[in-house]
Amino acid sequence: MNTFYPQLMQSILFQGMDELQMHSILNCLKATIKEYQKDEYIFYMGDKISSMGLVLSGSVHLSKEDYWGRKTILAEISPCNLFAESFACSKENSPLNCYAAKNSLIMFLDIKKVLSVCSNSCIFHNTLIKNFVSVLAEKNIGLNTKIENLSQKTTKDKILAYLSNQSQLQKSSEFIIPFNRQELADYLSVDRSAMSLELGKLQKQGIIDFHKNKFIIKNKELF
Repeated sequence: MNTFYPQLMQSILFQGMDELQMHSILNCLKATIKEYQKDEYIFYMGDKISSMGLVLSGSVHLSKEDYWGRKTILAEISPCNLFAESFACSKENSPLNCYAAKNSLIMFLDIKKVLSVCSNSCIFHNTLIKNFVSVLAEKNIGLNTKIENLSQKTTKDKILAYLSNQSQLQKSSEFIIPFNRQELADYLSVDRSAMSLELGKLQKQGIIDFHKNKFIIKNKELF
């Protein structure tokens, strides 16, 4: 477990804690680690969730499929970030599927132990709860960004809104997105062919340039 302390200390959940304090907290939260292969499901829609996950390496996608098997990616979870915390807090079954987008290591934490002070009266638990609230607030901001992207009327506008948000998030006109083409189409809820066509047009117009998942915003005025 000690091997992963550098990653854990980058997580909002453990901000303000040193390694000794983190060791105590992880014991309190009954932390366990499990490895998943690319495309392996962590949980399915309808499952009862009792633990939240923290990505140590790799990445995780939260997705939903309709009756006809059409998939929409709701979120991409990168290293040092949490997922399924809301599902674990709820008494309802998971409304989403969750799978490893890459070979991944996931740490699971008992949500009941997060939300209640342990019997050992762990002195760091107040810090943990405050940090957990910060995580929820950050997720809410991310959800608002997602709604902003999807509220755009055209495929072109959805692409531009997404790229604009990524540029602002990464504080650079050159940035790497966490999706391949199909995943980006699933995330934006658009047809892949139509999206690829619009990307090609934007590139020809000199607004953006891209190679695989690396993008460059070249003309902010046109953007």
